[in-house]
Amino acid sequence: DEVENGIENYASQLKLYPNPALNYILLDGDFKDIVYYRITNIKGFETSSMEILLDSRISVSHLIPGYYILEVISGQEIIRQMFIKN
Repeated sequence: DEVENGIENYASQLKLYPNPALNYILLDGDFKDIVYYRITNIKGFETSSMEILLDSRISVSHLIPGYYILEVISGQEIIRQMFIKN
């Protein structure tokens, strides 16, 4: 596992799909029921954030096409995965 700022990156525990995405993305992983997510563009600007249930859809229809980073926070775990918005 990669370590960033003392926090392990558990990216292999998170499934993000579909990727590329058009209107929404779904998350699947071994986490608590409620997680906090944040989406940033590749320049680091936050585009959206919210607390959700893990099996909920995250709307990305408002994003312009491009590359984004999804950050999921569950307890002490912070997971980052890149996705493409078509």
